[in-house]
Amino acid sequence: MLNKYISKYKANFDFDLSHQLIQEVGGIKIKIDVMEYSDCLNRRQKADILLEKNGNTYKCECIDVHDWDNMFYPLTLNNTDYLCFRKTLYGFTLINTDTLTEEFDYFPENVINDDESFIITEAMSFYDIIVFIGCYWADSYSYYAYDNTRHLFLNLSKEFHISADDGSAIIDKDKLILTSEDSQISITDENLNRLITEKGVSNF
Repeated sequence: MLNKYISKYKANFDFDLSHQLIQEVGGIKIKIDVMEYSDCLNRRQKADILLEKNGNTYKCECIDVHDWDNMFYPLTLNNTDYLCFRKTLYGFTLINTDTLTEEFDYFPENVINDDESFIITEAMSFYDIIVFIGCYWADSYSYYAYDNTRHLFLNLSKEFHISADDGSAIIDKDKLILTSEDSQISITDENLNRLITEKGVSNF
């Protein structure tokens, strides 16, 4: 499904190299060749990604508009280090930072039928959970939790009635603190896992 989505996005558009970015995240050398197409009706972007570390390499193609300078998020889950990033506007991929192997690739298949899904703009790890900040298209920003062991999602903003607009997620010792302009929620790892067990779902 993901390859079909990427192919459809690129079809019949001639992309030209816009610029190249070289950066290092978590000891990984990252090269991003950003390409663009633009006319009066369309503006499209894609990029060829190359990761290199200790003789290992990983290559992939990303499409749609990204913050190319800040698209990789270093995470630690179950004592393993990962890079998290988006290949498209939707979904996310986890790369093992030692082996540069792709260990999980989530793509919401409903977008193939032009449905919307959650768009990740930030990711951080809290114990063995990923906390995402992002939004649905043209909607307010939200907090999500994701358990990579059980592959379950929990909409934290809906659960605690807190928006991520003008807020942040903060790790303070053993607590996850979600803030917004007018409220603040503090959650322990134990409580978060319990909520995911009770209310977690398989998609955003």
